[in-house]
Amino acid sequence: MTHPRLSVDAMCTYPWSFDQDLALWSDVRVRHAGLLGAKLGDDPDEKMDRLTAAGIRASTLITEAFDLAEPESWHTTSAAHCSAIDLMARHGGHSIYFTPGRTTGAPWREDLERLAEAIAPTVSHARECGVLAAIEPSLRTSVSFVNTLRDAIDVAERTGIGLVVDFGNMWMERDFREVLARAMPHIALIQICDVVIGSSRPVPPGGGPTSAKASCRSGG
Repeated sequence: MTHPRLSVDAMCTYPWSFDQDLALWSDVRVRHAGLLGAKLGDDPDEKMDRLTAAGIRASTLITEAFDLAEPESWHTTSAAHCSAIDLMARHGGHSIYFTPGRTTGAPWREDLERLAEAIAPTVSHARECGVLAAIEPSLRTSVSFVNTLRDAIDVAERTGIGLVVDFGNMWMERDFREVLARAMPHIALIQICDVVIGSSRPVPPGGGPTSAKASCRSGG
């Protein structure tokens, strides 16, 4: 049986369907699994009921990011986040998360203020529902203007959002142990993966050809 604190992420098997994921998770006897919103289809409650029947709790649900350059789109994204939060709350899920979004080309602090405005409804609704909302800082500038754990802490302190810390993105940071300790009050999930030294490309434990992730929930 997989350690009860560990969760297998549906991003490990990105091309697979929910049915294939669930079969794997049941086979390896995980107790928690990270979900990809796009795999839940038109009836996410039915998928969540099947997850519960298999004895698996959703550690997180990956959902869409805000387009910081298009404020008129934020209401639609907020509504999607609220739906994801409600789904997690109905089925005992732990969190939702998304990437911070790419830079608008403005100074970093201006992008932070845009993000703070955009995510305020998400953070508020998550607190009301007892579900954590988090962002995943990333080295991929196409999806995130927040590229270091240090910067992510600034975002968390400014907005109240939680953090998903992926070792594949953060392991090389200066004073990583100390920065991770500073980040701990804000961490919702820690993602564990290997990375090829000299490259930012994550690989599964053991160095296989495809990406794999496991997540460790904060708390019990």
